[in-house]
Parts: sequence; structure tokens; C-alpha cells
Amino acid sequence: MAADADSTKFALPQGKRDYTMKDPSYFLPSDGEEQDRLRLQHRVTRTVLKGLFHAPLHDLFEAGGARVLDMGCGPGAWVEEMAKLYPKTEFDIVDIIADKSMPNFRFSAQNIVNGTDFPDNYFDFVHQPETVKELKRITKPGGFVEIVEIGPVLFDTGPKLTELTKAFAQESWDRGQDATVNLHVGDHAKAGGLTFIKEEKVPMGWDGQISRMAKSSYGGVFASCKPFLTKRLGLSDDEFDKYLAEAMEEYNDGYKPYFYISYAVGRVDK
Repeated sequence: MAADADSTKFALPQGKRDYTMKDPSYFLPSDGEEQDRLRLQHRVTRTVLKGLFHAPLHDLFEAGGARVLDMGCGPGAWVEEMAKLYPKTEFDIVDIIADKSMPNFRFSAQNIVNGTDFPDNYFDFVHQPETVKELKRITKPGGFVEIVEIGPVLFDTGPKLTELTKAFAQESWDRGQDATVNLHVGDHAKAGGLTFIKEEKVPMGWDGQISRMAKSSYGGVFASCKPFLTKRLGLSDDEFDKYLAEAMEEYNDGYKPYFYISYAVGRVDK
């Protein structure tokens, strides 16, 4: 699917951002700009992984009656596409942001780290989690769990992008998040009994349309974290804007930044 005409442009956010969030571990803003960035990230992921899911459940979804859970749904881009493709399937969506209004989906504000309110053996398919144990509990015997994790670790970066990545990772760790979670998907998946595990390498900025979309998404993350990154890097707001713009163009100096999208799929046997 082709990107929108302006979807690959990198622009610093203008004006005040909304960082209202009940869970302090999540430090990205909860405003429209961030929702747009997450939709762009979804398009990158869907294209790189060549589809919306990999579990062998197409026929079940088409027949109807299946229950699907999307954990950490963000703006709901994945489930919106799935619901159009499979109108007979029931979808539950969960995120830590409570102010959702999405027709035809059941939404609940929950944080998987603290467990969920769903009963045992309830879903046929659970998408987008990172805590395998809880998701196996709420998935039916014979159902499937699929994990998808993106970055934020970058490789082959120039000096400024390296410092930005380090500062972002430190902010994540200080808030109790694992900044390298996507690099451990295989370990978590194997421990949880998931069998199909794969990594896809994604270039950032220097190799075609998807690469430019990935660059825009990453630039949006760093721009969204400006209140925190300026302090960690010791920069003023104006200095940060210039620093970030230069960092996102370092591939012109011979660097080839890239990241990994990691995913795993497995059948739940109990």
C-alpha cells in the first residue's frame, strides 16, 4: 500500500503536546500527532511483515464466531483493518489510554503488566503482546498468540543519532521499560512455547519508500520526547530541533541506520 503523499516527511511537532497519561512508564504523548505516527508505524510493520498476521486462522476468521484480542492497540489501525476483512469476527481492544471512541469494537483500558480482566481460555487469537504467560492464560487451547515488537534500538548510526538513541533508552529504563525488548522476543517466545520466530531488518531513511516512512516514524518518536531528551542531552529547545534534524540526515554521511521488527507466533496447548 502506497504511503500518503506527505507521510515520509520529517517535521518537528509544533506547539504544546499532550503528555497526559495515567501510567508514568509510558512517556510518549497521547495526542493526535502521536496517533498519526502510530498509524504510520503500523503501515511500515504491515508492509515489512507482508500481512496483518501469520497464524493460520484465515478460515476461522472468515467463518465467524472467533474472538480476537489486540493488546496495546494504540489508535486501532491493526484492528480496524482486521475488522473490515473479517466482519464476522469479534474484536476486543486494550490499551492503557482510556479515552477511546471506536465503533464496533469493545474497548477496555488495561495494562497487561498488571494482568488483565479477561477470563481463562477466552480468545482464539491474541495479537501484539509482550507478556506471553498472561496471554496464554486468556487464549483458548488451540488458539494462537502472536508477538510483534519494533525497536527502539538502532544500529549503524551516526554520532548524533547514537546519542539520541542512548538518551531515549535511558529514559525508558528509568521508567521501568525495557528499551531492548524487541531484541529479546525470541527468548520470551521460546520460554512461552511459541515456535515460529523471525526478525526483519528495516533500513531507516536510505533505501526506498518504507525506509523513508520508518525514518519519519522514528523522527516523530524523538520529537515527541523533546521535553525529556533536551534535559538528558543538555540542549535548549532550539538546539534540540537542530540536533534532531541533523541526526535524521546522518545517512547522507555514509551511515546506514537500521532496526529490527521481531515477531513470533505459536499455538497455545494446555
